[in-house]
Amino acid sequence: MIYKCRIRRLIFKNPKTGYCEMRTEAESIKGIKPYVEDRCATVKGYIPYIDTDLPLAFDGEWKDDSDGWYFDVHSTSFYIPKKVFIRDFLAGITGVGKKSIEKICSSGFDLFNEIKEKDAVDKLVSIGVGRKPAKLIRKKLMEIIRKPDIDTIISAYLEDYTIADNLYKEYGYDGIEKLFNSPYLIGKYIGLDLEQCDIVAFNNGFSRSYDKRVKAYLSRTIQRRIDSKGDTIIGVEELINEQLEEFSKLGDVFDYALIEEQLKDTPDVLISETGNYLIIRELLRVERNLADEIIRLTSNKKTYSITDSVIDQTERQMGIRFSAEQREALQLLSDSKPSIITGGPGTGKSTIIQGLIECFKTVCGGHTRIRLAAPTNKAKNRMSIITGRPADTLHTLLEIDYMSDDGKEIGFTRGRNNPINADLIIIDETSMINDEMACSMTEAIADECKVIFIGDINQIPPIGYGAFFNDIITFSSWTKTIRTVWLMQTYRASCLSGIITNAERILNGNTNLINTPDFEIRSVYSSCLTQAAANEAIKCQYNNEDHQVISPMYSYSGGINEINGYLQSALNSNPPVTIKGKTFKLYDKVVFTATSHKNGYSNGDVGRIVRLDNYSIDVDIDGKNVSLRSADINNLELGYAISVHKSQGSEWDTVIVSLQKGKVATRALLYTAVTRARRKVVLICTEETLEYVLNNTAGMKRNTVLKYELFKRTEMLK
Repeated sequence: MIYKCRIRRLIFKNPKTGYCEMRTEAESIKGIKPYVEDRCATVKGYIPYIDTDLPLAFDGEWKDDSDGWYFDVHSTSFYIPKKVFIRDFLAGITGVGKKSIEKICSSGFDLFNEIKEKDAVDKLVSIGVGRKPAKLIRKKLMEIIRKPDIDTIISAYLEDYTIADNLYKEYGYDGIEKLFNSPYLIGKYIGLDLEQCDIVAFNNGFSRSYDKRVKAYLSRTIQRRIDSKGDTIIGVEELINEQLEEFSKLGDVFDYALIEEQLKDTPDVLISETGNYLIIRELLRVERNLADEIIRLTSNKKTYSITDSVIDQTERQMGIRFSAEQREALQLLSDSKPSIITGGPGTGKSTIIQGLIECFKTVCGGHTRIRLAAPTNKAKNRMSIITGRPADTLHTLLEIDYMSDDGKEIGFTRGRNNPINADLIIIDETSMINDEMACSMTEAIADECKVIFIGDINQIPPIGYGAFFNDIITFSSWTKTIRTVWLMQTYRASCLSGIITNAERILNGNTNLINTPDFEIRSVYSSCLTQAAANEAIKCQYNNEDHQVISPMYSYSGGINEINGYLQSALNSNPPVTIKGKTFKLYDKVVFTATSHKNGYSNGDVGRIVRLDNYSIDVDIDGKNVSLRSADINNLELGYAISVHKSQGSEWDTVIVSLQKGKVATRALLYTAVTRARRKVVLICTEETLEYVLNNTAGMKRNTVLKYELFKRTEMLK
């Protein structure tokens, strides 16, 4: 049976298979009245065209399911539609006016057949259509007509209609030819991975040693190294050997010299004079800019009179007595140069933040401009609770700039020419800040503004490249240019000594962790990790305790995915709802996996689902309601268990650590996990895993340029 209609609205499309559901408007309801409603009907099947108002003829049959009648599509073609359909379709092409549309409709021009001919533009001109709109009409229709060809060819190569859609959107009906002529360049733009590019390239006569292929693989290996380790300096020999090993697995036999030659010729890579290491040019630019900004701030001349009497007055205001090292930290306010305060759990960093604010207000007056900020929502909320003052995330401090047309973030409004309005800026959780964010942040700090960076140097490095906090502390130890205070004394109650003691032992790689009321170690078989961690969480839930399960890995027993599935089933009896391929329930604990400042959530935010249907979800994050639609739901996962990186900047009364053996399970990762606990840690693992993790120091030190760039600038100023 043939069903003639025009597309009105796309309901759903599976990007992998090309399967679509869409609403259509029938050209005629004769013989199909039982299947349509207000001339509209649903069609389902592989449909290559999704352009609104496009007239199509579907071959297939009417079927009924739980949602009602729909037309099951077997094949699709164009047809000569009623003039109203043609008018509406042509009106949707930008640059085609009413006069041109009327000329086509009144001339009898067979739009969907004659447009394929080479002289179609001339024919349209001959009936009174302008040459420019004629070209626009032919371009649009040829893209639509050739879309099935692109689908067929690409799916034959790669079995993925997503790629065909991307190619069509980017390059129109010339896309196939462009891809075949430049598989690695065009492939990158449309989302092909290199193995898919290889399939296209080899089927079009390109050799395995094609220079653009080798460079593409080298670029990917370098990027993976940056993403996984955060290094900005990479050893050349190590990289080449890693690349040779990958090529060997692909069946390629290349020698060292060939890879080295291609590496030297890669435009975005800069190799050192010795030839021993390389750096990506863009990363070097960021680290050099960051070094320039830090050195600029160290030249600040403004001073403040932070006397003993000022600190004594602050003690009386706060009702406490400062230790010698805390008084030293407060003395950092005596000049306007950047300063650093670092310390582990329980060393009084929160108290110092309050003290810094009170001291500065005493010296400068109540109207002085003080800004508080941290990398995450959780961390800035904690600063605000501690101090009783508003705090910002770094992104809100720098004031995100959006593109007006699509709302995309394009940078920050605060910068060198529009600095932050502040006399004192205190940044907490600085260890979480990568070089790119640090560069934006320091650029926006005004001359004579005092900035104090606070954090724990022993936590895992930030997501992203660089080691900003570590590098400026290292630089300060070399030159004393940036004053640094180390908080060593702990102030937590003796009943919480297990967390402090074991955190120190973890840092030192000491496997003799102690079992205490506030630090319980549960030794279990690896196959029992999920159930053991889940049982602890269930106990906390029933006792109404503030808690969080943390794990270094997503897969296998004891991993985030298994624990989340177990706890969702055990703790939430509400009916499941599948949305965007994910299964959620009302009141599920969830975590955000990306950041959207426009929509009010950050990566690592944990909340509860308070409303959901098949199309949208509302999440409560610490009393703030966040509504999610469409693409935002891709950024949401179950949060009964979360990763260590997601936990950074947050604290819970009880932290349950499900520890697995794997490359990513490092000493620094375990230290970061256990120091998220305010009152109690439950560490669940095998004895073998604990020993492995405490001996795994991978990722604790990153190879970066920043500290050397800072030192070089300091030497130049002498």
